[in-house]
Amino acid sequence: MLTVIYTHLLILPMAQVDPRDAGLKLLLQLAPQTASVGFAAQPWFGTVPVSPYFSMPRPGGWRLTASPELKRRIVYDGKGWDADALGSQRPDFVVLTEYDYDDALRLKDPGVNRYLSVLWQNYQECDGTARFTLDPISIVGHLPTSVGAMPTHGLPHDMLYTNPYIFIYQRKPAQTP
Repeated sequence: MLTVIYTHLLILPMAQVDPRDAGLKLLLQLAPQTASVGFAAQPWFGTVPVSPYFSMPRPGGWRLTASPELKRRIVYDGKGWDADALGSQRPDFVVLTEYDYDDALRLKDPGVNRYLSVLWQNYQECDGTARFTLDPISIVGHLPTSVGAMPTHGLPHDMLYTNPYIFIYQRKPAQTP
């Protein structure tokens, strides 16, 4: 019986709205079609599907088929956790997913903390509503925790595909002196 309950809790997120789709819905509500969207890591199938081409078999394959407008809208230059690019390109929105940051923080990627520092200095989480996830796993012992300053489910990497934490940040308004 415990195995049945545990299995049910593990597959429950797959029967709900995918957090990536919920994140896209919010982003579409907040961001005009011309708004730029930045990613800390290579946008692929584990992130908010701003482009239908993100799910191509090869990471970064979306660049081969995306329109010039979409290429201008997506801010990612091919180098993960590039704080300098975030500071200079200043996308209107930034999307972070647990799928991207979990391993980077756990492995102490030197660029992650610098990137997050620049992000939090210049961006704000969208109305506190940008965190999309279900936590049924916490009931059976996989308590949500944090790695560095970000929450994580503490699950194996492949289990994050269907239920990652997703954060959407919007650039703070320019401060007048």
